[in-house]
Amino acid sequence: VTDVEGTFKKYQGDFEINDAENALSNIQVNVETKSVDSNDKKRDFHLKGHEFFYSAKFPQATFKANGPVAILPHKEFKVEGTMTFRDISKPFTFIGTYKGKQKDPW
Repeated sequence: VTDVEGTFKKYQGDFEINDAENALSNIQVNVETKSVDSNDKKRDFHLKGHEFFYSAKFPQATFKANGPVAILPHKEFKVEGTMTFRDISKPFTFIGTYKGKQKDPW
């Protein structure tokens, strides 16, 4: 077993931001497991197979946060919740940095 870096090319996430309380809430992410990309087609084929993601039977993986998360611009924050792959759910923590609000150029 080894660490492998990669991405999921297809995903969708939702959250609510409360500026008055500097908090994120209702955080949920859905990932298409067949969209895994580790920059190695043979490895990706293996990851999509029955030994790992089993994408044919379990096309989605999900993350749902336990509750609201405090955020401050340019500070690290943790999102604790439940990650589900192959109908197996386990506690999981994401670590991120809030970079502040930016104006949409469009």
